[in-house]
Amino acid sequence: MAPGGAQSEHAIRAALPLDKELLGRGVALRSLFLDSARSHSATIRYLKDIHDAGAHVRTTSLLPTRILIYDRETAIVPLDAQNTARGAVVVRDLPLLNLLNHLFHLYWDQATPLDAARTRPVELSDLERTVLRLMAAGQLDEVISRHIGLSVRTTRRIISDLTRRLGAHSRFQAGVRAAERGWIA
Repeated sequence: MAPGGAQSEHAIRAALPLDKELLGRGVALRSLFLDSARSHSATIRYLKDIHDAGAHVRTTSLLPTRILIYDRETAIVPLDAQNTARGAVVVRDLPLLNLLNHLFHLYWDQATPLDAARTRPVELSDLERTVLRLMAAGQLDEVISRHIGLSVRTTRRIISDLTRRLGAHSRFQAGVRAAERGWIA
């Protein structure tokens, strides 16, 4: 699982040859990224490249943290989800691995395959629904932006647009009207 939306050029250059080598050896690779990665040209190019090489790639509107799982036997989890540079822990404990595998599958099953056409008309995108849920949970714009992998400025633009579409004058009123429309539960 790779939260954070757009990936850096450096990370893409480092990962692509390694991913292609693994796929060439027959390793199954399933990657989950945020929907916002689809709008970043270098990241979407990378995702299409690994998809074309045989990886299964899906995107979703929300991912809790970066997690790497190998053969359902080993996981690497960051010590700090907000700052992965602080280090990581290697997990081999079976009950914890089962939990992490289950978490991955929950997100995987509701995610959209990279090559799937989004044809259903929706009043609200998955990203907008996620923003509304986080707003309803009382999260600040900065926290919401980290969760969805977009800048604070873009997040505020989404919030402003949602508030306008709902005809609301406050975040609270937007939440009430979104619940009335069935946009959030």
